[in-house]
Amino acid sequence: MDGQWLELLVKFFEAHSEPLGEIFDADGCREGWLHGELFRCFRFRHGFNSFKVNSLRIGVNRKADFSVNIPLG
Repeated sequence: MDGQWLELLVKFFEAHSEPLGEIFDADGCREGWLHGELFRCFRFRHGFNSFKVNSLRIGVNRKADFSVNIPLG
């Protein structure tokens, strides 16, 4: 499943490259828009129920933009 995840992530950014380019300079909304689109895609369309945004702590007062728990093996 980890290979599928990486392939889907690449396809996501390929599919969203044009709209992402259109809002690239939109300070304050760009990150929220991208997080929402990632969440919709991976949680609802592809069934990654563990997909989360801004919840995985990666340091003091720092969180990862997005995360997903994928069984290895």
